[in-house]
Amino acid sequence: ASSCTSCQSGYTTEGLLGSDSEAEDCVICDAGSFVDESGDCTSCAAGSFSASAGSTICDLCTAGHFSSTGQSSCGSCGKNEYSGENAGSCEQCGSGYTTNGNTESESVVACVACAAGSFVDDGDCTSCPAGSYSDSEASTSCVSCDAGTFSNSGSTVCSTCAINTFSASAASACTDCDSGYTTEGATGSDSENDCKACAAGSYVELSGSCIQCDAGFYGSSAAATSCSACAAGKYSGSGSSSCVDCQKNKYSFASASVCSDCESGFTSAPASTAAEDCHVCAAGSFVDPDSGDCVECSAGSFSSVGSTSCRYCPAGSFSQAGASVCTSCSKNRYSDIGASSCTDCQAGYTTQGATGSASLIACIACPAGSFVNTGGDCGTCSPGSFSEVSASTSCSACDAGKFSGVGADSCTQCPKNQFSSSSASSCTSCQSGYTTEGLLGSDSEAEDCVICDAGSFVDESGDCTSCAAGSFSASAGSTICDLCTAGHFSSTGQSSCGSCGKNEYSGENAGSCEQCGSGYTTNGNTESESVVACVACAAGSFVDDGDCTSCPAGSYSDSEASTSCVSCDAGTFSNSGSTVCSTCAINTFSASAASACTDCDSGYTTEGATGSDSENDCKACAAGSYVELSGSCIQCDAGFYGSSAAATSCSACAAGTYSGQGVTACSSCAQNSFSSISATSCSDCETGYTTNGLTGSDDPSDCVVCDAGSYVNNGGICSSCDAGYFSGSASTSCDACPAGQYSGIGAAECTPCGKNLYSGAHASSCNACESGSTTEGAEGSDSVNDCVKCLAGHAVNENGDCVDCSAGSFSDADAATSCTTCDRNTFSAAGSTVCSACPTGETSDAGSEICDKCPPGKMVDNNGDCVDCDAGYYNSDWRSLECFECAVYHYSAAGSSVCTQCPEGEYSVAGSSGCTACPAGSYVTGGEVVECAHCPAGKFSADARSTACTECPDGTDSNPGSTSCTPLLQDRVRQLSGSLRGLALRSDKSGSCPAGHFLDNGECVACVAGTFSTTANSLSCNACAKGLWSPKGSSECFACPAPGQVSYDGVNCSSSDPDTMSKLAKASSGMLKKLVGRFL
Repeated sequence: ASSCTSCQSGYTTEGLLGSDSEAEDCVICDAGSFVDESGDCTSCAAGSFSASAGSTICDLCTAGHFSSTGQSSCGSCGKNEYSGENAGSCEQCGSGYTTNGNTESESVVACVACAAGSFVDDGDCTSCPAGSYSDSEASTSCVSCDAGTFSNSGSTVCSTCAINTFSASAASACTDCDSGYTTEGATGSDSENDCKACAAGSYVELSGSCIQCDAGFYGSSAAATSCSACAAGKYSGSGSSSCVDCQKNKYSFASASVCSDCESGFTSAPASTAAEDCHVCAAGSFVDPDSGDCVECSAGSFSSVGSTSCRYCPAGSFSQAGASVCTSCSKNRYSDIGASSCTDCQAGYTTQGATGSASLIACIACPAGSFVNTGGDCGTCSPGSFSEVSASTSCSACDAGKFSGVGADSCTQCPKNQFSSSSASSCTSCQSGYTTEGLLGSDSEAEDCVICDAGSFVDESGDCTSCAAGSFSASAGSTICDLCTAGHFSSTGQSSCGSCGKNEYSGENAGSCEQCGSGYTTNGNTESESVVACVACAAGSFVDDGDCTSCPAGSYSDSEASTSCVSCDAGTFSNSGSTVCSTCAINTFSASAASACTDCDSGYTTEGATGSDSENDCKACAAGSYVELSGSCIQCDAGFYGSSAAATSCSACAAGTYSGQGVTACSSCAQNSFSSISATSCSDCETGYTTNGLTGSDDPSDCVVCDAGSYVNNGGICSSCDAGYFSGSASTSCDACPAGQYSGIGAAECTPCGKNLYSGAHASSCNACESGSTTEGAEGSDSVNDCVKCLAGHAVNENGDCVDCSAGSFSDADAATSCTTCDRNTFSAAGSTVCSACPTGETSDAGSEICDKCPPGKMVDNNGDCVDCDAGYYNSDWRSLECFECAVYHYSAAGSSVCTQCPEGEYSVAGSSGCTACPAGSYVTGGEVVECAHCPAGKFSADARSTACTECPDGTDSNPGSTSCTPLLQDRVRQLSGSLRGLALRSDKSGSCPAGHFLDNGECVACVAGTFSTTANSLSCNACAKGLWSPKGSSECFACPAPGQVSYDGVNCSSSDPDTMSKLAKASSGMLKKLVGRFL
């Protein structure tokens, strides 16, 4: 040749000179190495890699990855790890710092501290559980809340329990004290023992304090949440645990603090509830001249209203003590003159419906089959009962097991399979499937109606009969037996059919199963329905335990319906289910009954013979030879070897070794030579190349020059450059990295420091800027002076850049690593150093860029929330801090921007959520006085929601509060009753019309409830002022006793305007009628 040809790119002769074959001498460099400048294969340095064989350079690992020396790829940094470019390993984040679950992080900037309210758990930032907190960032654990405090999940501080609540340590919420218990205003209670019960006579108010019950109210037990009003007829003072009955001649309304005196000349019982309870002596009594009290007439006498003596009752009537009239004896009773009671007729006798009987002669006996009923008449006995004799007072119930019709004088026994309870009008049949077993007169379904057992049925005569063979009844109480289906059977009296077993069969309604013939089976099936299911076992099988079973390997059967199999001879074999045995092949043998022929041991042969029946027929080949396919022994070729006798093949000499023909081992190549696989000799390295002292080289690439990142040492061996230094290929020394760059061991070049990192000269790694400082995006920084703090209003983000705080957040100091979210009702623009408070009347959520105006119908409350106006209030402006009360005759729903005027005939007080309709008999007054007024005497209103009252027509009149007018005749009765009452009133010592009354045409009349008069002989009564009330005949008006209650109508007290006008009108009318009745 006139010149030499270069090996392909990525191939080398491993230093060998004088190579004469590209195929044999040019060897490719492995993945993880490269061909250096001297032409040798060199391993990639740590922090670099080559992905494929034949590379001429190694690629650097990117930031977030790493590699050790001689790698074909770079590994990824895991969670909470980071690395720069060309890294040999990954660095760990500091304690309390994470990469937020990210992998392949490129710098320490990716390590962020867990925020306050969280902690590092298994490498991730996790919110503190409810009941604990962390008050600083980078926490590794959370602190439990003290007793008396609590926290939600992710809290930075624990909150104190409010009044009337408590908590143990590590609480996620505070527990309310039991109803009626209070912590007496204290907060932060740490035990239920801090909850104290309010004493009897007091209650817990909204502020949590114990308040005494008002006068007129009481609290009967401790731990009350409210006080109860005293009932009418009782009263109480402040802080009372019970109410006291009014004394005789006194009365009170509900929730009274004192009792009122009856009018002079009237009496009342203790605990009276109204002025009307004060009365003159009623009919049935007379005035006792000694005591002046009303004394009852004795039994057998009577009197009318205002009587001075009592008269005897006539025969045929009677009276109890205090009677105003005598009562006629009811039917079946009689009496003499002056009787206090009537005498009953004899048992079974009646007066045949007559009342007022004066003697025993009027009583007549009832006939048999009847009785004296509850109405006192002779009634017919009802079905299920009877009476045997006349003059019976009742009918006797038929005994259980018997029955009767209407008017019976005896009962009939129930027939078979029927029963009855006592008092039966008929007998009930037993349920289907039940029988009384021939018993008559059965009296209990549970005891006498017996269910037929499973396996039997109720026959036509009503008796239980066993099911016949071949049939069954599955449940008790059956009325028929079902037939067994084909493949099943049963004996007599069975509740189910049995299944035919394998090799058995039956037809429908069978009492037993039939057997298949010899050599026949049902193939393992059960419940076979006919002999057709019995089939003969095929050739190659036999009947075993009733099943067709394949002949085992090593045996055979050559006909169907066999009951056994025949064993194979020695030198033959068979598989499972065979009909014949096969001869063993060459190099195999077998004994008798073999399931397979056994191979001669590896390297042994039968020398071409088949059907061998012994292992002694197998002969071994010598070492250095092998058994070929024909079964002969052949010598190993050059480049191969056979290390032992009885070989089946020869092994190729490994690369780096060689051999001649028929040898038992290969020889290693000497230093500075190499060979490929199955070589017959070794090749020398090119002149100037070396194997670095290795023998047995297996590739031309073992002949190498030193790679970049290494140099030739004094011993002629390649050594790696130290960290902080670098070199090119075929170098004799290494150079130092300049400031702003770094390198690891064996570097081919230096790597610039990344952003937010810096280094001096010959550095093996870069230093990170202080937290909150950056290199402003620059790389290759050579001094700490290149690190600049991030200014207030900014923060270093997860990418290591100094960026503006987002809108709704801020940072108020330099070198911030995060921005703080603005609180609720504050806001900020992007890049802010502080959050601004929302303008008056505006609100915001936490982290807001702007504030929202509170709209009409709402207001900003003391908590800074934009809330609906309450019902009865309104607001028509934006950004308002208050809502305004609706005026009288107006109302509003919650969240209203305006108030609505009440419909005509309805009214409302200020701050109302709705309007109240005035009832018939009243009208809306309008103006400043917000109430319904009674129509005055002589006027009326027939409908609700009236705005004025109508004058009564001529010849008619009306009382106050009337819904219609009445003729003057009734008015004359009213005048007369007033005159009589006036006479009674003028009987007092003063002889005048007292306070609480007025003179009406000379008659002294009590003021109606809701009005009053303060002086005697008044000509009219005055209405109570708004919010006050008065009972009938009152000389003054009173404030309502219960807190928060006022009177809307002058009569009743309530927290809202009740619709009670019509009731008052009716009550006034009723009292007038009572008063007239007392004097007529």
